[in-house]
Amino acid sequence: DFDSGDARLAGKFRLGDRVQMLHNDQILPSEVIEVKLTKRQGFYAPLTKSGIIVVNRMFSSNYATVSNYALAHQVMGIYRWWISLFGASASSEHLP
Repeated sequence: DFDSGDARLAGKFRLGDRVQMLHNDQILPSEVIEVKLTKRQGFYAPLTKSGIIVVNRMFSSNYATVSNYALAHQVMGIYRWWISLFGASASSEHLP
């Protein structure tokens, strides 16, 4: 949510809401002009140190099904700490 700066589940956005978009290395507001449900088969859950990923220039959370971003980021801190000490497994580095 651009106005509050809080994370929000995608299904909670409505027409006219504003999201954070990346444009020429700046974070700018962009209005939601369409909402549609899309289902696809497969699973991929990238994790970043910040808990944020940019998809199609839109800022998104790594924590797709968690509504409390701050709590999810704190809990995942244990995972980030583990990776920083021991590195990622070999299988996580070779994604299809």
